[in-house]
Amino acid sequence: MNLILTIFNISKKMIKTRLILIVHLLTTLTQFGFSQDCDKCNTEKLLDLSENLGNLKYDIVKDFACTFDSICVNNIEFSEWSNELLFKLVEKNINLLNEVLHELGYKYVNLIVWELENPIMEFDLKKLYLLVENANGPKDIIDAEKKAIKQAAINEGIIIE
Repeated sequence: MNLILTIFNISKKMIKTRLILIVHLLTTLTQFGFSQDCDKCNTEKLLDLSENLGNLKYDIVKDFACTFDSICVNNIEFSEWSNELLFKLVEKNINLLNEVLHELGYKYVNLIVWELENPIMEFDLKKLYLLVENANGPKDIIDAEKKAIKQAAINEGIIIE
C-alpha cells in the first residue's frame, strides 16, 4: 500500500479527505433524491389543501406543490383544480408557498410560475401581485412569481405597474 501511495504521490491524509468528500456528496444526493419523491397529479393532495385553506400547514402546502408536474397537463380535472387552488394559496399564504418552493427547488418554482402565468379562472391579479411583491422568501422566487403574474395580467389586457 505504501508503495502505491509513493508511486502516485498520494498521502494518506489526501485519501481520507477524498473519502470524506465522496461520502458527504453521496449522502447529500441521496437526501435530495428522497426529498423529491412526490406523488404527481394527486387530486387527494388537492382536496387536502382545499379543506385546509383556513388552517394551512407546511406539509399540506408541500404535498400540494409536489403534485405539480408537466405530465399533469393531460389530466384536465387536476390541471384546472390545482391552478385554482394555487391562486387561492397565494392569496392565503404566499410566504408559506415560498418557503416550500425554496426547499423543493427550481424545478417546482418553474412549474408554479408557469401556473401563475396561465390562470384558468379570473383573479384580482393586481392584488396578487402586491401580495407577492410584499412576500417573504428568496428574491429569485419572488421575482419569478411577480414576472409571471405581470405576464398573466398582460395576457388579459391589464397593466401592473
